[in-house]
Amino acid sequence: MKVAVPSLGFTADPQMSTQGTAFNLYYAVFDALTNIDAEGNAAPALATSWELVDETTWEFKLREGVKFHNGEVFNANTVKWGIERIKNPETETPVAGRIGLVDSVEVIDDYTVRIHTSAPDPILDKRLAVVFMDPPGYFEQVGADEFAQHPVGTGAFELVEYEKDDHWTAVAAEDSWRGKPGVDELILYMMPEAAVRMAALQAHDVDISSQLTINQIEELQSAGYKVGEAWMLRTYGIWYNEMYDTPIRDQMVRQALNYAVDKQTIIDQLMGGHAKPVKAQLVGEGGFGFNPNLEDYPYDPDKARELLAEAGYPEGFTVEIGFAPIYIGFDETLDAVMGYLADVGVQLEVTRFEAAEWGRMWGDGDYPPLFVNGINYYPVNDADFALQWMQSDVRQWYSNPRFDELFKQSRTEIDKEKRRQLFYEMAEVLREDPPALFLYQPSDLTAMATNIDGFQPRSDLVIWFDSITKTE
Repeated sequence: MKVAVPSLGFTADPQMSTQGTAFNLYYAVFDALTNIDAEGNAAPALATSWELVDETTWEFKLREGVKFHNGEVFNANTVKWGIERIKNPETETPVAGRIGLVDSVEVIDDYTVRIHTSAPDPILDKRLAVVFMDPPGYFEQVGADEFAQHPVGTGAFELVEYEKDDHWTAVAAEDSWRGKPGVDELILYMMPEAAVRMAALQAHDVDISSQLTINQIEELQSAGYKVGEAWMLRTYGIWYNEMYDTPIRDQMVRQALNYAVDKQTIIDQLMGGHAKPVKAQLVGEGGFGFNPNLEDYPYDPDKARELLAEAGYPEGFTVEIGFAPIYIGFDETLDAVMGYLADVGVQLEVTRFEAAEWGRMWGDGDYPPLFVNGINYYPVNDADFALQWMQSDVRQWYSNPRFDELFKQSRTEIDKEKRRQLFYEMAEVLREDPPALFLYQPSDLTAMATNIDGFQPRSDLVIWFDSITKTE
């Protein structure tokens, strides 16, 4: 089976990327201690059960009889080594931020570990769904660079070929604890352009094409192709970078831009209804922490002009915006936003970046005063994964002391309802002092050949290949 995706991630090492499409590789070849189910709850994977022993200690019972594709045994020492590798500052992995409160791992016996945290972590069981297990012996033997090219996991598929930024090939693993997958071979091709992914499907060069545009999906569906759709756990917006001395630093200006754009019309006319307004929040409806009491900024260009004048910009201003071609169908949205903002006097000068440069800028936090971005909260469907980027000591493009205080409290609040209320209050803070021009939560649209069965669209962009079958 052949699949076209926009990107493959930075590396085949699962600790080096948190990109959604990269998880297609990681969940096929590797396993984490937990998985995330359709409701956003932690579910068994390499750990079969767990409990909170005390506020800072989690105990995990591990699955017995699991082996890596090279025959190395998975056990408690694997977990300890893997987490310590991620926590080691020399590893420089973005995954480390997901488990920032983990302090140490204690081996109780071969199949029991206790994970100790420096403070209570209410969703550690969910966070571990992005901490994939690697074989210590093989890794130590070959080193990090070789492992990134030829990794070994415990998943249903074994990676046999990896060519960065081009493709990877995997075959069904022998005796996987997950059972035999529905296809014997899996080839994932990187095709950044949606038009290329669509053409590859039509030419029968691939069997599945992911992250297509609305118009493409409608055309393919009319031609008889199967279609899958799921709401992404991602919010799109125009983010504000307050590090620059521009009008964007002014709170009233940031509010004004939200009033200036008719987001519902963009959703209806450009997205064909395949998006939902996020109501001035970083998580959509259904995400833990979404505040149902907040109202979105209404479309009110007169209010926008009033706020701009009050801020000292009655004639508007010109500001740079950065954009990279990694967000499906966003060119049209950006054009519409530029038109709405021009109507209230704000001119956008667009600087376009290649995807690789954009990734470097994300790592450095070095974006222009405005920049197009999608904030992810997959796979946990929890506001924590989105809100973490708004901390003043993480990216510096946004700073609000009250938000920082509330977020710090939420990270250690075990009581679920108290934690929910903290997220509600953070949403109120971010609406009043917006870090972005909030836009929408999009759909992930996938098309496939008629002989593909078992595909289940997921909000975290992962194609779960175990259950997919292909008939000749």
